Amino acid sequence: MFDPAEYRWVPVRRRPRHDGWTEEKQRRFIEVLADTGLVGLAAREVGMTRVSAYRLRRAPYAAAFARAWDLARERAGALIEDIAFERAIEGVEQEVYDGYGEMKGSRTV
Repeated sequence: MFDPAEYRWVPVRRRPRHDGWTEEKQRRFIEVLADTGLVGLAAREVGMTRVSAYRLRRAPYAAAFARAWDLARERAGALIEDIAFERAIEGVEQEVYDGYGEMKGSRTV
């Protein structure tokens, strides 16, 4: 899970806009990115777009934001790797249906 203490960065200072990348939106974006690894999902979570997230990443004075982004993706990658390994070893439960579309049970694959 996301631990803010691991991310020592200052959000990109932007001209205040009601629909822009506030400092709070930037922090929440990094938090969701660290938990999921998904840029689009993290952007939607804060009411922004994937394109605007990448634009912010490339903005002047955004080096700290870019480093936090990279660290968040690295953390998410480790989490995804753990999940994939667990599924490979333990399998995934799948519902089994008969020819009429009624569920008859489940199996681990």
